[in-house]
Amino acid sequence: MALTAHTLEILFYSTLAFFVLAECFLTALHSHKADAKAGEIPEDFAGRTSEAAQRRAANYTGEVAQAELLLVFAGALFAWLMTYGQGLTVLAAASTAILGPGQAAQWLTLAVLLLLALIVEFPLGWYMRQRVKKSYGVKRSVAKRALLRGIRETVAGYLAALPLIALSLTVFDFAGDYWWLLLWVAWLLYLFWRRQLGIVYGLFRHRRIRPVRDESFRAMVRDFLASEGFTMTDLVVTNRPRLWKHSHVVLAGWGKRRRVVIFSHAMQVLTPTEILALIAHDVGHIRHRHTLLRTTVLALWGLALAAFAGWGSTHGVFFEGFGVSRHVTFHTGAANAGWVLAVAIATFPIIFYPFTPLRNLLARALQYDADLYGARLVGAGPMIRALVKLHRDYSSSLWPSHLYSLFHYSRPHVTMRVARLRKYLKDSGQDPEQPVVYSNFDRRKYAAASIGDQHRGEISPQSPSTR
Repeated sequence: MALTAHTLEILFYSTLAFFVLAECFLTALHSHKADAKAGEIPEDFAGRTSEAAQRRAANYTGEVAQAELLLVFAGALFAWLMTYGQGLTVLAAASTAILGPGQAAQWLTLAVLLLLALIVEFPLGWYMRQRVKKSYGVKRSVAKRALLRGIRETVAGYLAALPLIALSLTVFDFAGDYWWLLLWVAWLLYLFWRRQLGIVYGLFRHRRIRPVRDESFRAMVRDFLASEGFTMTDLVVTNRPRLWKHSHVVLAGWGKRRRVVIFSHAMQVLTPTEILALIAHDVGHIRHRHTLLRTTVLALWGLALAAFAGWGSTHGVFFEGFGVSRHVTFHTGAANAGWVLAVAIATFPIIFYPFTPLRNLLARALQYDADLYGARLVGAGPMIRALVKLHRDYSSSLWPSHLYSLFHYSRPHVTMRVARLRKYLKDSGQDPEQPVVYSNFDRRKYAAASIGDQHRGEISPQSPSTR
């Protein structure tokens, strides 16, 4: 059945309504869960927070969720204004009147559209989040610094995007009706950089690397990796890049040769066995080919979106279906890539919102699988202790709504990961401190590293050096 403008209109309004109503429901559910569990502290987190702190965290969680809900309303209103509010039609008409039909007008439309989106999202988002943080005393002292850094990064990113958009439109126009295939290739290159090249090369760029000199620990890690079929080329510690929000340990490299990178915050608080559990977690990702699986799924998803955009560039009903005048944006024989991308920026986050849980389900399933892999090889106890020690955000509730997190977080909350490991221990009957199998590796041979389990700081990076 061919898509019609009326079908796309129904799709847009349906998903727009679902987006707003679902976020209202999820926010209420998340706030209620945090409030209902405010007096409870998970057993593994006892001693790290208090009931009074958790009550405050529950209130903070609710207010943050409500502040985010205002951004949802603003985003929905912006999407409507740009489509059926005739915003894109006006922008396209004005750009065409100024620069004439062609790539220049499309570039100007995209530039103004992105600027308007930033004007709506950044100031409102920063104000709402900082207002809540200030009222609860969370990061009050660095608010100004964070604002200035955010402004600099936003402006720099926007200015860098402008020539990239111009270049892309030129290339797309040269490709004609198959421009969307080039868009997909660009997406594949980005995934390859993000999932592999960035880890191998970008992680160490302009960063101070310090070797770990504890020979017992180095031998333990080297022999553990060897038992799993890997060769350790080096064991180093460095500060975690600011954009790396989740990683604590990285196995950088190609194939079976890996450089073990431990971020300094993990080195400061974890024992050798707990660090080994994190390394085993990353080994699980590699052995079970999680990166390949995620990349394949994202590549196919990108292909579907690019193909839909390519279809839209050759069918005027695409523009009519999203409330944009085809008389301004649709030109037979032209690539129309800029006009399609403008419509995509305004509408795709809304119409593909219902697929968000599927993407997050895959990501967290891989995370759980890697946790269990590490627990089997090193022991669930060290894995649980590592997760608990590395959790820092006690300003938010330790009891997030599972449904809310499924829509908002690609990774499960630390309490969910700990609960999954506890369930594994209960079902399997495994000793928390012992692996299921040692294979060719037995960490009991490493007496010095075992002593380090009782004395934090036993392993320490020394002799700072550059790359």
